[in-house]
Amino acid sequence: MGNSKNFRENLAFVISRVLGPLPLICLLWLVVAVKSGIGFYKAIWVYPVIFIFTIAFPVLVTTYLIATKRVSGIEWKNINERKKYLPPIMVFSLLILNFLTYLLTDQTTFHLGLFLSGVMIITVLFWIFNKKISAHMVVSVVVFSAINLYFHLQFLWVFLLIIPIFWARLTLNIHSKKQLLAGIFIPLIYIFLGLLLFGWPRVP
Repeated sequence: MGNSKNFRENLAFVISRVLGPLPLICLLWLVVAVKSGIGFYKAIWVYPVIFIFTIAFPVLVTTYLIATKRVSGIEWKNINERKKYLPPIMVFSLLILNFLTYLLTDQTTFHLGLFLSGVMIITVLFWIFNKKISAHMVVSVVVFSAINLYFHLQFLWVFLLIIPIFWARLTLNIHSKKQLLAGIFIPLIYIFLGLLLFGWPRVP
């Protein structure tokens, strides 16, 4: 019984990391960059920069904070720790991403990136300060929605990945079902309202 529980928790941890906010955002940028016409080779050249600011920088900062006992763990369970450290890390990474998007892609992609970043910031800050929403769910919904906005609903199946992420966060006892469902539906509402106000993005 104990081994089965350990296996489930280990699997849930791996899913949480592989399909976590940082890898998903990094992957999305690469997909969008290629789709936006900058070319595969330029995207690959820029990708290490994206990796540094989207994954390496936040991971190194988090590792330092854990090592110096400023935060208690990688899951950021303590609400005061999240309030103090997560907003600047998140905002800094998104600013770098949008700046590179502005330099390298078309205006439609840049504006859509700004909109989706705004959705992410609003909902994740809500999570940081109130612990009412799952950041993993927020980012996965935004990323999977962005992929379908860029590719005209050709990849609706990626939303199925929400199921293992939901299971993993629930198994690790990081969030309640209500917090996970809030992480799904709140960003979907923002995105839906954005489409009503601005229309479908004119992506080639």
